[in-house]
Amino acid sequence: MENMKKESKKQIEGLKEIITKHSDQIAAIEETVNDIDGRRMDNDTQIEFLLKQNNHLLEKVEDLESRSRMNNIRTYGVSEKIEGSNMILFLNEWLPKILTTVRFIIVFINTGKT
Repeated sequence: MENMKKESKKQIEGLKEIITKHSDQIAAIEETVNDIDGRRMDNDTQIEFLLKQNNHLLEKVEDLESRSRMNNIRTYGVSEKIEGSNMILFLNEWLPKILTTVRFIIVFINTGKT
């Protein structure tokens, strides 16, 4: 009987150690989960900020593109893609010819507000 008590006590002590280890592991896991959750919340905040900033920048780019189109010079009587890959070279050759020719009318349209 005494031997059984000792054996039971030994088993109980072993179980206490296991429970203590598990409690420590659970506490460490809870701390890690809380840390990860905090980081996730920070990431969510940063993502929300970046999405708003991205939308703002997209709107700004669209506005700038629209404004830059307002300053374009439109020419009539010129075929599409006639300029090839070098617009500046084309205009340097084409404009002097056209400006001296009466057959073509160049219309400059300023669609911007003055």
